[in-house]
Amino acid sequence: TVPPPPGPPAGAQNPATAALAHTVWRERGSMLLDKIGPAIIMTHSAGGPFGWLVAEIRPKLVKGIVAVEGGGQPFGGANVWGMSTIPVAYDPPVSDPSELKLKEIPSPEPGVATWKLQEGTPRRLKNLQGIPIVLVTSEGSFASPGNPGGVAYFKQAGCTAEELRLVNHGIHGNGHMMMVEKNNREVLQPILAWVAKNVEKGVSAPRVKPGETAMKLSNHGFFWVGTEHKTMPYGTILRGQMYVQYLIPAEVRRPYPVVLVHGGGGQMLHYMGLGDGMAGWAHYYVQQGYKVYLVDRPGHGRAPYHPDALGPIGPNVSYAALTVDTRRSAHAPNRQWPGTGSGDAGDPLIDQLLAAANAAPQDNVMAHGLWATRGGELLDKIGPAIVQVHSAGGPFSWIVANARPNLVKAIVNVEGGGAPFGPGNAWGLTDVPMVYDPPVQNPAELADGKPRGLKNLQGIPIAYVTAERSGRTLGPGVVEFLKKCGCDAEDFQLKDHGVLGNGHFMMMENNRKQVFEAIRGWVEQKVKA
Repeated sequence: TVPPPPGPPAGAQNPATAALAHTVWRERGSMLLDKIGPAIIMTHSAGGPFGWLVAEIRPKLVKGIVAVEGGGQPFGGANVWGMSTIPVAYDPPVSDPSELKLKEIPSPEPGVATWKLQEGTPRRLKNLQGIPIVLVTSEGSFASPGNPGGVAYFKQAGCTAEELRLVNHGIHGNGHMMMVEKNNREVLQPILAWVAKNVEKGVSAPRVKPGETAMKLSNHGFFWVGTEHKTMPYGTILRGQMYVQYLIPAEVRRPYPVVLVHGGGGQMLHYMGLGDGMAGWAHYYVQQGYKVYLVDRPGHGRAPYHPDALGPIGPNVSYAALTVDTRRSAHAPNRQWPGTGSGDAGDPLIDQLLAAANAAPQDNVMAHGLWATRGGELLDKIGPAIVQVHSAGGPFSWIVANARPNLVKAIVNVEGGGAPFGPGNAWGLTDVPMVYDPPVQNPAELADGKPRGLKNLQGIPIAYVTAERSGRTLGPGVVEFLKKCGCDAEDFQLKDHGVLGNGHFMMMENNRKQVFEAIRGWVEQKVKA
């Protein structure tokens, strides 16, 4: 049986869908290169065409293309323009793909599908001339033994192209996901050698001056917790996984790591600044010697949302919903929003902030239940930690401390969650059961007026942080509730610490380092090294 060739992108069964996707890739890819300058583009699988799509409109900025088992066959499936679903510049010009007269090329070796090439005098790919291209194939994948048709197409069109079959370099047994397999570093070596020979020869790397984001790390990486299975009619899926990225400083100077949990509509990147060299609280914690674990809560960021796993989703995050906060810190005195103008739509930094946003699952009880199990699993894995949360992610701190009281060493809740017994907080500050003393079986029992303690939060130092201009006024009420429940809680108003002008997104604002230092001072007072 002849295995299928490297497949065209997802959606290629519908040429119009594939063409629309490729148009977007090309536009966004060109915007990226306009921003960062000349680059080598490496692609994989269904993303394979990205490299030559971008090179088509930014030929001077693409210095090499490495396509790892991706791109499909020339003139196969939706690739009506050759190795593209959308128009490319041929010389002589072509206004419609039907103008390209084709011939069938028989398979030259077992396991390789036939392909089509131009018949007669071939047209050249005008904008890809001089850009080295390599198509990489592993031994054990569906794409094996290789894609000679793709190389033949590019060569016929006057391009510099070749195949790189890993088996010819003594690398055996890899599948389609070779970049995550046991020998992934070995797989990379012939690719690096190709780049050095064909792209980087005689080119010296520019010296880069370290910026505010510079971190000396001994290790960094990621994992998911909560890989729970759910059976669907079409197969088994994952449900409610939570993404965790870790940054381990070269010199660890603090006894406990910090777990940073984002707010509603956000993701862990909120703690990494707003791009373009802007540092965030994650950088600052690492620079102070803390191990840092950044979380994407289920359904956000790199913990993807799907209704089959997490149920109905709310409306997407709008500019109006976001800028109600950024506008507050964008005016004098003590203007802290780093963007232009009024902190409203039209500010490029607002675009960056909104680009990371997505709505949350509508089932709040389900979401809080996932936070309890996923947060508990994370602490079981990394050990005792300081938990810092923000905004709609606020209940995460109470929920995880309730689930793992011996593993939470302090809580920094930055304008997080809602009012005690407010919407979504049936159990006080959460929508899932908390351990009260005396015990409670039903949240309705909490209305009987009897004083009860939050048993598992006792002894954990808690700071509820509020910015001067955020418009949030929950701090005193939340702290009063926690104190009545026997907790060691403090209403931490930034203005009382000389930190002025901040809004709800204080971790991204001009004085974010000043805000961080105020919080760090509290942490290191409460959690001794």
